[in-house]
Amino acid sequence: TLVPYPTLFRSLEAPARELVTPIDARLAQATERLDFMSEQLSALTERVETIAMRPTATGVNADEFDGALAAFRDQLNAAISEAQTEISQAREEATRISEDAFSAQQSAMVRAAWAQVTAALDSGEPFSDSLNTLQEIGGVSVPAPISDASNSGVPTLAALQAAFPDAAREALMASRAADATTPADGFISFLRAQTGARSLAPREGDDPDAVLSRAEAALRSGDVTTALAEVEALPEVARAELAEWEA
Repeated sequence: TLVPYPTLFRSLEAPARELVTPIDARLAQATERLDFMSEQLSALTERVETIAMRPTATGVNADEFDGALAAFRDQLNAAISEAQTEISQAREEATRISEDAFSAQQSAMVRAAWAQVTAALDSGEPFSDSLNTLQEIGGVSVPAPISDASNSGVPTLAALQAAFPDAAREALMASRAADATTPADGFISFLRAQTGARSLAPREGDDPDAVLSRAEAALRSGDVTTALAEVEALPEVARAELAEWEA
């Protein structure tokens, strides 16, 4: 049974959170570093302003004061440059972490959508929403036959297997009736039609009964491609009875 998309994404919330939590922690650390460096810049700026505003009437030698102020400004400029480098690196790291988290969430959505499509192909349910996710988020190019079937779903293997025996009997009856050249042949074909007699075990040969036996055996094993290839070898009159099933 397919899971509705809101329910599906809620079910992905816990594993997605486990994936993103370490990234959130790293992002928080980067933010703390930004705050710390900002505080350092503010403190240094306040110190410069305090020194610059100190009156010369305090008896401090002006040249010594200017030299100390220049040295301190050099120290401040070096600290500012270092802080700017740290902030720039922290911002780059925060951006990368955010992009990693977004990419991880997108990957989870694409994997979930693909699982939904696979499940729908097995169950016969529509899968247009999942297919849209694969196209829009995953950038997947979807073949037209799959896209065309996404709104209605595709026949399940079980449905194909269940429908084949009746279609095969009709095909075999049509083939035998077409091959009957004498009243005796017609009577034998009639009896076979009444009993539904046909080969159930795969056997060699190119007669319709043998071809159908191999097609059904392939279908029972889940090999639809081989079953279709066998059906193509039937006479037209027999294949016409299988046209709906083949489609």
